[in-house]
Amino acid sequence: MRKWWVVTPEFPYTEIISWEIGGPTYDVCDAIEIEAETKHDALRLGVKAMLDDHRSYEYCKDQRDADMCPYTGVTVEEV
Repeated sequence: MRKWWVVTPEFPYTEIISWEIGGPTYDVCDAIEIEAETKHDALRLGVKAMLDDHRSYEYCKDQRDADMCPYTGVTVEEV
């Protein structure tokens, strides 16, 4: 098995300091390390893990919620 980084495109993230005033906005991306045989398998497993995880992976979930493909723009690089 080989290790891969599955990385989404950058997207704006607003850190909430106060509900009244909001907070600073940063450009961030989601990334996850996946073990898989091929690059294609890593992409499939990485996006699935981001969609299934209830933590802070936002890009793929936002894409799916907007009726867009969650794989759009996601890249895979070998570790």
